[in-house]
Amino acid sequence: MRFLLRSPLYALTAILTLALGVAAATGVFSVLHSVLFAPLPYPDAGRLVAVSNVRRAMEGRAETLTDRYGAAPAEFAAWRRAATASFLDMAAWRFDYATITGVEQPIQVTALRASGAYFALLGVPARMGRTWLDEDCKAGAPPVAVLTDAAWQKHFGGDRAVIGRAVTINGVPRTVVGVMPPGFKEPFNQAEMFMPLADSGEEASMTAPRFWAVIARLREGATRAQAQAEMEGISRASGATDASEWRPDVWTLREGLTTGTANGLWLVGGAAGCLLLIAGANLAGLTLVRAESRRHEWAVRAALGAGRSQLLRHAVGEAWWIGLAAALLGGMAAWWLVEALRTLLPA
Repeated sequence: MRFLLRSPLYALTAILTLALGVAAATGVFSVLHSVLFAPLPYPDAGRLVAVSNVRRAMEGRAETLTDRYGAAPAEFAAWRRAATASFLDMAAWRFDYATITGVEQPIQVTALRASGAYFALLGVPARMGRTWLDEDCKAGAPPVAVLTDAAWQKHFGGDRAVIGRAVTINGVPRTVVGVMPPGFKEPFNQAEMFMPLADSGEEASMTAPRFWAVIARLREGATRAQAQAEMEGISRASGATDASEWRPDVWTLREGLTTGTANGLWLVGGAAGCLLLIAGANLAGLTLVRAESRRHEWAVRAALGAGRSQLLRHAVGEAWWIGLAAALLGGMAAWWLVEALRTLLPA
């Protein structure tokens, strides 16, 4: 440490060079891990899948699959009725905007509308009150809503009396029946409020467009390949006029959440890894230049009786302190980077 303090410019340059690479690599790979590898926060999440429609296209004699879409409401109802061999149940959902009035100031929040089995599929019970049931999705059922813990704390001050309270949402009085536990996130982590999708009526009977996203839970022991074969059989048996243009596709919920972003994340991760390698190479170059300037010093040390192991120990000690300081500084910078990304990309 004394020798490093005698060369503050070298020490500071070496530490900052390595810390930059450590911060970039640690921050980006932390995001990569949380998005692509960390377990989803639902019980037995490996059995959760997304079901979508994929447009077929022919390139010569080969079939390719292009754009992914959800399901039309009427199509989803047919899927749920027929797909019982491989699937425990299915649920449909879509995002919406909700304006809450009847409070001090009107509040606009992102809401998620979902069918009756949604919360049961995710396997997460409410913290207070209850989630909704299929009965809450029937025509004429009293309108209800469920809040996230963050929305409950932010917009209702954590008041436990909110359960059973009627709140005007988009001009319709809805009874708050439940509050989800802290840390609960719907897959895309955008909704602050949940409301049921009606299983009958104008929207539920639509045969186009395909704008309902669909998730499902596989039965115990069922495989993704079996579920895919079942869905293709249902599509062929449906007699839909566009069955030759579209194909149902079953993919893991993780794939459903990262489609369109995984490749970009891997590219950013590769760039961060390259930045770390460049930082290491630059530090190696600085160390070689410093070693060349200290040849006389090493010669004097050797003449005074220092052995190779002592000289090596001294050099490794300097590198150890530089690495430790860079790791601490880079780790703190990575923490701030991850927090900034969390703010910009809440999903």
